[in-house]
Amino acid sequence: MFGPWFTGSLPAVEPRQWKQRLRCFSLGMFPAGNKLQHERGDKILLPGSALHKLTRLNQQSGVMLFKLEHNERVTHCGVLEFSAVEGHMYIPFWMMANLCLEEGGVVQVSSVNLPKAEFTKIQPMETEFLRLTNPKAVLEHELRHFTCLTQGDQITIQYAGDRYNIHIKELWPAAACCIVETDCKVDFEAPPGYVAPKPPSMETEQPEPTEPPPPPPVQEPKGRRVDGKPITSSAGASKQMSATDIRRKRIERFSKLKDERFAGKGHSLKNE
Repeated sequence: MFGPWFTGSLPAVEPRQWKQRLRCFSLGMFPAGNKLQHERGDKILLPGSALHKLTRLNQQSGVMLFKLEHNERVTHCGVLEFSAVEGHMYIPFWMMANLCLEEGGVVQVSSVNLPKAEFTKIQPMETEFLRLTNPKAVLEHELRHFTCLTQGDQITIQYAGDRYNIHIKELWPAAACCIVETDCKVDFEAPPGYVAPKPPSMETEQPEPTEPPPPPPVQEPKGRRVDGKPITSSAGASKQMSATDIRRKRIERFSKLKDERFAGKGHSLKNE
């Protein structure tokens, strides 16, 4: 067609887009599969005919992303299986809430290509989420179940049996981005009505120093000796009497006992 002198480049061919209108139900209505696991993330169930059409359009390779539209409301998602009943599709319940969709409502589904996310700003809707041990690690782990994000959506993540709603406040470089195998920076915004705890004041009131209580008075011993005389403390006696006075008193006490040893009145055994 082109001779050897042609040096230009051919224009890029836009891939053809698959579109179809399907009746939408929540994953809880799907008759098979683990409903709790299906609700974890943003993946949907499509009929088998959708896979055949996507194959003919050469759109089955890589990550398959879809755009859902209902009454001017738009969200984006990935696909889990092509096992839904023909003419039906099943999506997570939180996604139905974003689309204001009732069971059996009609949704326009179309295949799309989305850019890789580079930045997102999220806002937890419950303050309990910030009370987790490491909320950032929990969010990073749960986002692995998602394929894309849409600005303005409110997604639901599950952790330790509890569910937390996350509002996608900002997204860059587009209003809808793919988050599979991408290094996306995440910024947190405080939940509505959240009041940060006040930091402890640096000027803490120091208690006034108090004088130590006086020592308890020394109590003199109240016991008595064998001879009936009160006991005096050795410390007090040593202060009042010298060693000479103590020795003199001992000599006088011994002399008195010596004189009284045979001073008793005698009695005779003979009859008087």
